[in-house]
Amino acid sequence: MDAKEFYKYAKWCNDNFVFIYPVPLTTVNSGNYKIEVCNRGTIKKGDGVYRDKPIKDEVSVWDKIRQLYQEIYNRNNPS
Repeated sequence: MDAKEFYKYAKWCNDNFVFIYPVPLTTVNSGNYKIEVCNRGTIKKGDGVYRDKPIKDEVSVWDKIRQLYQEIYNRNNPS
């Protein structure tokens, strides 16, 4: 997904009070994160652990956040 496309998804989510962000697993910067989705004040923490710098075929935390914005947008804006 390019930047323009991501902006469309993220802007719609943010305008509708849906925010997605990484939460570090430790206080020391280990590069491992879980992802939280805040939907109108209700926070849901994901089970998956993602790295800032993925190894081989792993998905980075930033790629997963972009994917979640797209999924939420598509779920609420059927074509």
